Amino acid sequence: MLSDNLLSDRFSQMDKLFSRITGEKPLSDIPAYNLQKKDKENLELTVTVPGYKQHELDISV
Repeated sequence: MLSDNLLSDRFSQMDKLFSRITGEKPLSDIPAYNLQKKDKENLELTVTVPGYKQHELDISV
């Protein structure tokens, strides 16, 4: 089962990784995200990625 803590830790790690790559300071310790349960088997994750347009992102699960 997914928990908010698990997701928060993962996004924090991603933010730190991108900060190392770009040389910029992390945006915050807790990146903005929203996890919604859509139905019994599906979740929807919305993530804030300032400075990027939707067509610039490529996300795989």
